[in-house]
Amino acid sequence: AYVTTALSPRGNSVTAGSYAPIGVRTVVAPGNTQVRTAAVRQSSPYPPVSPHAAATALGPHLNGGSNGATIPYAMNGRTAIAAQHVTGQHTTTTTTVGSYTHPNGSYTSTAAGSLAPRVGSKLGDYAHDVESIQESRVCELLGRTEFPAESDERPEVPSLPTGGQLDPLLLEAQRSKELLVALTASFCNEPPCDAGRRPHGSGTFHGFNPQSYVRKVFSSDAVCKMLAMTQELWGNAPNVVSLTVPADGRLIIVGDTHGQLEDVVWMFFKYGLPSHKNRYLFNGDIVDRGGHALEILLLLMAMKRDCPDAVHISRGNHEDQTCCTSFGFKAEIDSKFGLEGTGGYIFHLLTTILFPLLPFGAVVADEKDGFRALVLHGGVPTRIPGHEGVVKVERLNQMDRKQVTVQKMINQRSVDDHLYFNLLWSDPAAPGERPDLGGQTSGRGNAYTEEEVAAFCAANRLQCVVRSHQVPKANRGFELHAAGKCITVFAASNYCGSQGNRGGVLLCRGKSFMYEGPQPSEHMAPAWPQLAAVVEKHGFDLDENTRHVVSMQMEATLVRPQGPLDSLSVQKVNLPQQQQQQHPPINLA
Repeated sequence: AYVTTALSPRGNSVTAGSYAPIGVRTVVAPGNTQVRTAAVRQSSPYPPVSPHAAATALGPHLNGGSNGATIPYAMNGRTAIAAQHVTGQHTTTTTTVGSYTHPNGSYTSTAAGSLAPRVGSKLGDYAHDVESIQESRVCELLGRTEFPAESDERPEVPSLPTGGQLDPLLLEAQRSKELLVALTASFCNEPPCDAGRRPHGSGTFHGFNPQSYVRKVFSSDAVCKMLAMTQELWGNAPNVVSLTVPADGRLIIVGDTHGQLEDVVWMFFKYGLPSHKNRYLFNGDIVDRGGHALEILLLLMAMKRDCPDAVHISRGNHEDQTCCTSFGFKAEIDSKFGLEGTGGYIFHLLTTILFPLLPFGAVVADEKDGFRALVLHGGVPTRIPGHEGVVKVERLNQMDRKQVTVQKMINQRSVDDHLYFNLLWSDPAAPGERPDLGGQTSGRGNAYTEEEVAAFCAANRLQCVVRSHQVPKANRGFELHAAGKCITVFAASNYCGSQGNRGGVLLCRGKSFMYEGPQPSEHMAPAWPQLAAVVEKHGFDLDENTRHVVSMQMEATLVRPQGPLDSLSVQKVNLPQQQQQQHPPINLA
């Protein structure tokens, strides 16, 4: 396995407007702690070195002279890039910290670590661990980097071309269903996401260039007009919204989609379009890695405009300017609107207006408030420096969420900064793990234990916490933690084109939510040609039973690395015993 650390400026401010890309790769031999590191740096101004130049420069120092072909690509952001490459029985993860310039030109190397495969672990679980470890290191590096203060200066509005083929469907009210059908047809020959094997292409797995995209899909003018609705849609929303499961319907909680529009289309086909009785909550990480995050965002905004209570979006750790500059979303926008075109302006609107306005949590409850689940992207904020006791939801609603990024120097973070970071980044501790107590938040945040989840739920009158943020173990679409009081749900199936995992949602059904809570259902999205054919043949108007039969038949034909899929259906999950005693099960037949 190859595990990458990075070089990072330390102790000085980053100078805005000047760049010195750096790539570094650390080789870790499986099963031992031998570490070799090589780096390439460029002191000249922007543009940065190409990925091929970086790979060529690094290659002779690694693997006995190999070309190091998986060195990252976009060393032009102000932060770090991490990606993974899975082939055979080896996992390659590459990380770079690029576009940093010290006033004095001095760089220091971070301490190199090591990683050995877990004995008996599956490849998918190991890849999952590598990604978590690498993102943790990235966050630690950023926590020691001081960025320039955010500027209130607004960029000049560029000339915005019009005339995209799908512009009317995007901009005209009550046409979001037509837009969904048209997008599926337009993308029928799109390549799949392949960010696992080709991390350097994150965000660019689509079949368009800036000239064809603005003509055949959306123009820059239409995208900016849609983004102008952000204030209307979320400007008055609290940080943690209150959502009620309709008694005669359901609410569907969707985990990370990461630019995989095919999963979103397939979920709408399998579970039904958003409506008053069939509501959706997307729990963050819509952007990065896949090539269609922009279309997911615009489609969901159009659906929310057409039926405001049917679609809800929470912010994830990737809806963050620092993060999505590096993990593919900026590359996606540039590849669709041009490096020197309107891409920069559109990216500015997305990261400084849309993302900061998104709520970061939701309390989902039945109409009698008998079962309450708090939905957060990362999870329970615990051991927050400067905060005594268990964090209350009321305290979360007092925070200023309108931040462009949660990545700030660790010794300059306020209590709210630590809270915000942990809400988006933290993970549940492994069973029996005892995280360090106290101190500063570091890495991917403070891992929370079963006892801390139980205390948080008790203090906030919650039955469980729902979160996303990680591919569940065993390549499932969901995972239980903390004796069932915490549930992970992850929607992107075959994540990054190489994980082989199922996608998952949580069904909150009005007739039974008070007694059973959120129940998981899994899926595997077909490839674009198959997906487009199904939508063309059946549309989105099938009754629920027919949708179920058609989707099961399609998924039964799909093949994962582990072999053909077994039947994917709703998985019954029992609540902790104390909840079962409070709310005895009922017969729903």
